[in-house]
Amino acid sequence: MIMSWNKKRAGNAKFQLLDYWDDIPLVYAGSIKHKEAILEKGTCKKSHPCQMPEMLPGRAIMFSTDENDVVFDPFTGSGTTAISCQKLGRQFIGSELSAHYFELAKNRISLKEHELFR
Repeated sequence: MIMSWNKKRAGNAKFQLLDYWDDIPLVYAGSIKHKEAILEKGTCKKSHPCQMPEMLPGRAIMFSTDENDVVFDPFTGSGTTAISCQKLGRQFIGSELSAHYFELAKNRISLKEHELFR
């Protein structure tokens, strides 16, 4: 459900982008899993605690860049921004301190490339 913006909603906002873009659902996991959730093998737990929906960076990328522009994500995490860049025809550079999250993002990006370009 998309709601129009008004003074009442502005007064209740918690000042996160998801509060304004209420057409983008949170990524959740557990007994019910969000379609974009990346889970630890054999569990119902998300592999990255701050995993966000692809539409969130995707929307920011669409209104702030043009096709073939380069997007830099200094905290790549699970690679959601990279995936959004692939889908929107942008180049991507990222960095990640955690070797675990780096591998998670690298594998996710490789899988999406295979899906997008076959």
